[in-house]
Amino acid sequence: MIRQDSARPRTLSSPLVRRTLGAALLVAAILGIATSGSGANDVASIAIVIDTLPARIDTVGGQIDTVPATVVVESSRGSGAVAFTLESELQIASHEPGVYTSGSVDLIAPRRDGGAYIWDRATAAVREFGADGRFVRHVGRSGSGPGEYEDVAGMEVLDGQLVLLDPLAQQVLVYDSSGVFRLAWPVDAPPGLASIHPRDANSIFVRGALNEPRAVYGAEATTAFIAYRGDGTSAGDTVPIPDFPAPRRPTLQAASAGRYVVRQLPFAARSVVGVAPEGAIVGGRGDQYRLDVIRRSDLPMQIVRTVAAAPIAIRERTDSARQATIEMQAVDPSWKWHGPGVPYQKSFFHRILFDHQGRLWVERPLPSVRSSPDDAASRSWWRSAARVWREDVAYDLFDASGRFMGSVIPPPTSRILRVGGNDVWGVYLAAPAAPVAVRWQLVPSRR
Repeated sequence: MIRQDSARPRTLSSPLVRRTLGAALLVAAILGIATSGSGANDVASIAIVIDTLPARIDTVGGQIDTVPATVVVESSRGSGAVAFTLESELQIASHEPGVYTSGSVDLIAPRRDGGAYIWDRATAAVREFGADGRFVRHVGRSGSGPGEYEDVAGMEVLDGQLVLLDPLAQQVLVYDSSGVFRLAWPVDAPPGLASIHPRDANSIFVRGALNEPRAVYGAEATTAFIAYRGDGTSAGDTVPIPDFPAPRRPTLQAASAGRYVVRQLPFAARSVVGVAPEGAIVGGRGDQYRLDVIRRSDLPMQIVRTVAAAPIAIRERTDSARQATIEMQAVDPSWKWHGPGVPYQKSFFHRILFDHQGRLWVERPLPSVRSSPDDAASRSWWRSAARVWREDVAYDLFDASGRFMGSVIPPPTSRILRVGGNDVWGVYLAAPAAPVAVRWQLVPSRR
């Protein structure tokens, strides 16, 4: 245990914390080497659990008085990790027959009866489907008038009503169980940050801007997860978002004749941040498998896994660089590559999700597979660095204590979008330009 002057708040990146965490990570690495197997999936997992003087966390003011020391707790395959499989229960086409033949599945809001609402960004439509997978109705429509949305950054079902966040109009829209528009209420949620996160049956968290900055870990928080009820009234809970260290994300830029384009360097490491239903905040930087967990009713925690990042094939790096060059030269024909090159490995994780059992799901990219020329065009909606490559993912599961539970790999061309208990919703690209929403059942099986 390390005692500190609580009058001097320190940031997560302070020298003391770096030294403390560095020692813990060294122990984690040693334990990982000692317990890992020979296969790629036989690596140990380390959960770093905080042991410190009680830290006062004011979820309204965002004050955290002490910076904790760390204790390393091993959590590997031999200590209870299991293999998980996904069994398909329901498949829903993202379109209604006879209306159109292409679309996308970008967001899913499950209903209690087994049906779901699906946001299709390709056609700018929200559709409701029944528990049998059949199309029921459109909900709202694209536009800027009452009951219309310009974009959708999140959806949730509260008290049988659909609430959706329109980041461009800076408002949340509410529709009743018959799809009738009921009300809209404003939020300060910039497009780049706007998101909705489940909280309980009667409220949601909306990521938005704070009216005034609040101190969190010795730094100022300008954004927070703010709890609202379905009618737009406050649910009395504001969780400031700490200033988690972020990896450097180089950009490529080109400008000519009044035109300008900027894009991220292909495969640049990502940062993630999310909030669990009970209000715990999880954040991390994708250039290392480390997640900081700030829990309101317990001590902070850090989760580290000794798993290798997915490598990027030489041909994929070349294709990605070529694609980026084409985009830049479309604006400035004289543009040439300069600055950092395409990385040799992928980000350790892309997204984090939470389920109703308090489990954390970490989406981890796998090595890409080159698609055949015939289906390359169908990958254009997929978030891969180059359209001719398909990137599948795995999901690492951790319980509320940070213990690694096991991993699940969805079918190829699939992504998980929502998790709730053992009901898992996602999207599967069944055929070119034919995404299908799928409800799976998560089934654990001891290794």
